[in-house]
Amino acid sequence: MDYSAFAQRLQPSAIRSVSKAIHGKKVISFAGGMPHPSTFPHVELAALAAEVLETRSAEALQYGQTQGYQPLLETVSGYLRGRGLPGITTDNLLIAAGSQQALDLVGRILIDAGDLVLMESPGYPGASAAFANLGARVEGIPVLADGPDLDVLEEKVRREVPKFFYTTPNFANPAGVLVSMEKRKKIAEMAERHGFWVVEDDAYGELFFAEASPADIVPLKAFDQSGCVIYMQTFSKTISPGLRVAAIAAPAAAIERLEMTKQVADMFTSSFTQILVNEFIVRGHFAARLPALRSLYQSRRDAMDQALRANFPEARWVTPKGGFFFWLEMPEGTDTQALLAPALDSGVAFMPGACFFVGHNVDPSQAARTIRLAYSRESEADIARGLAQ
Repeated sequence: MDYSAFAQRLQPSAIRSVSKAIHGKKVISFAGGMPHPSTFPHVELAALAAEVLETRSAEALQYGQTQGYQPLLETVSGYLRGRGLPGITTDNLLIAAGSQQALDLVGRILIDAGDLVLMESPGYPGASAAFANLGARVEGIPVLADGPDLDVLEEKVRREVPKFFYTTPNFANPAGVLVSMEKRKKIAEMAERHGFWVVEDDAYGELFFAEASPADIVPLKAFDQSGCVIYMQTFSKTISPGLRVAAIAAPAAAIERLEMTKQVADMFTSSFTQILVNEFIVRGHFAARLPALRSLYQSRRDAMDQALRANFPEARWVTPKGGFFFWLEMPEGTDTQALLAPALDSGVAFMPGACFFVGHNVDPSQAARTIRLAYSRESEADIARGLAQ
């Protein structure tokens, strides 16, 4: 008996494989981009959950609307207008069960088997896998210190117009790069001129540090003049990943197609968690906690930067201005995959960089000497101890 072509294309996630290998073990983990547990607002959420279950249980525990909980749609539309997207209304939004589902849903309404999809390389493996699983030909655009190499993007687009370009302008996973405003404008203009979509993933935008400002994280969609940018953001990094609440902002016609696609996926995102997220935002908890989050992660970023300078002076990296990740290039001849097993044996986990590269035109020796290190989960002391081992 045979599986479907889709099932036969599936590949395991390298990140999830490492996470599974260390689950339940006492290790210092730089592998997964997990929020630090101390940031979870358990006191506020516990109080809100008790109140909601006491006063609105019939609504919270019932089936919900596929597009999303209407008050949350209204809250998110106002939030995004404040982020620089003035035309966003509830008609332009759909709530998804995390940004990974958002990627899958967007891919399903855009990709036909054989379509060309472009994305940053190194880039997020969860995106490349989602698109490849739907039959796309996924090719990479090299990432520079200020964002994707637009000369390469223009060259590829002139040769073949892609279905879309996937980008993470704010502190991308894994490269940690902040894309310049000039490049954001040029990407939006290029998409309009050539007639392709842009899928913008903004998981880390609110987690900017002292070297950046709100003006530096304005979404690329703010420069969208023709409705060619589909924007997504998640509350996983800023509230809790366990709530599984993310939002997609797109033209109303695209939202209608996303809603129909989600109807056959999971029908709707949890009513209970949507209500919790909405109340968390409207009561001011969300805005109030962002400065402390930025400070906490900046302290961990600084600790990792210092530890890297002390222990890996031969490596090269760009110090991130926000987000969760460092991206390192080790000296020529290094094979970071071969270093993983001994590191795990000594109680330290990291992600070898090869799995983040996209497409076939990748220098294997260059990919083999790269590493992604997440500073989000561990304390400053453990970051220093782990990198010294």
